[in-house]
Amino acid sequence: MEYLNNFFGNLLLDEHHALSNEIMQIKDFSTTQEKGQTTAQKNTSSTTQKILQILSENPKSSRKELALETGLSEDGIKWNLEKLKKENKIRRIGPDKGGHWEVVKK
Repeated sequence: MEYLNNFFGNLLLDEHHALSNEIMQIKDFSTTQEKGQTTAQKNTSSTTQKILQILSENPKSSRKELALETGLSEDGIKWNLEKLKKENKIRRIGPDKGGHWEVVKK
């Protein structure tokens, strides 16, 4: 986070921070495993659970509203919704405008 703050400070605010690789920390998700799941997989799983919870509480939620609630981009929400539809966990009832989401109970 510090690296990004310095980078954008330099870019946008004409600050002069030194940008070195030492302060940039990149985690390799493929080697960070816990109980058979990588951190990336756990984050995706918790994100989809949060989306399902939001849609259960408010089926008329838009992608924009879901993005604000989860912290994802609208494209990230679109990707997750497509994934959930393919997994038959949600379905769209009605048109894009005026329709709503249904969480499939199994």
